Amino acid sequence: MKPRITNLLLAAINGQDTCKKRIYELAQLIQNAINGRYSLCKMRMLLCDFAKDSELVLAMVDILQKVKEQPSIKQKDFEAWLIILCSSREHNTLHYVCNVLIASYERHYRTKELLVLCDVLHALKGHTRTHEITNKVCDYFFRERCKQLYGMAPAIPEADMAHAEYRLPELDKAVFSMKVKHYCHRTFIAEELAQLCGIHYSLFRKKFLKYLGIPASEWLRNERMKRIYEDFEFRVELSLKEVAERHSFSSPSNFCDFCRQQSGESPGSLKEKGYKKWVERRMEYWNNNDFFMHSFLSEFGTSI
Repeated sequence: MKPRITNLLLAAINGQDTCKKRIYELAQLIQNAINGRYSLCKMRMLLCDFAKDSELVLAMVDILQKVKEQPSIKQKDFEAWLIILCSSREHNTLHYVCNVLIASYERHYRTKELLVLCDVLHALKGHTRTHEITNKVCDYFFRERCKQLYGMAPAIPEADMAHAEYRLPELDKAVFSMKVKHYCHRTFIAEELAQLCGIHYSLFRKKFLKYLGIPASEWLRNERMKRIYEDFEFRVELSLKEVAERHSFSSPSNFCDFCRQQSGESPGSLKEKGYKKWVERRMEYWNNNDFFMHSFLSEFGTSI
């Protein structure tokens, strides 16, 4: 077991009697919390007032920045000092936590420390301003989810990923949204999309409504219609039959019924409007090019 962070701080503080007294007081509280196996929420209530002591927190950060090895879970008072650091509103403390502490954990894939940080941030939710720290921690786990999604082996076990997502709703929302957008091109059926995302359908429906604010089936219909609009406007060479086949309609009548239900217009009418937009876009492009060509030639005394 490594020396406790409290002991390291006491050994390093010289001539700051006020800070020493506060750390001695803290050491007693932290020891009681450890012996009593306090929950993080109870520990937060016990320690958050110390985070308001700017002199104490800044002195602590100054010492920790000089320590060769960053604090770790091997130190019994690791959680307690993380609560104080994350609760502080001092700019230097925020800089240390985000750009020194978390950055070091990321470089060396110290996931266990970051999981403890997830627990601490969960306990502090709504009580202190921790947005920057939360975003930094979320980035670490989100990058690993991206690797997994694109077929690369993640460096973090699935159980640790699931724990981080459970503790940080922001991370869970980002991962869920990424999965939905990644797999939505493969199906227009909500049950199939849930299966592709690896989530039970009942939980998938709840998360979809919570995070995207719309039922999954309705969102997929809107997404399907949006792609049909894009085909009519940007791929004018496609026939109605080809567009229907591209978007998995079993028959022209089903395609027609879907377009009428979603837009109030027939596929033929939508194709005509899309073609007009395509023509207007091309004319605008050539008119702009014509203007620039006239400007270019006029500089050399030439006209067309």
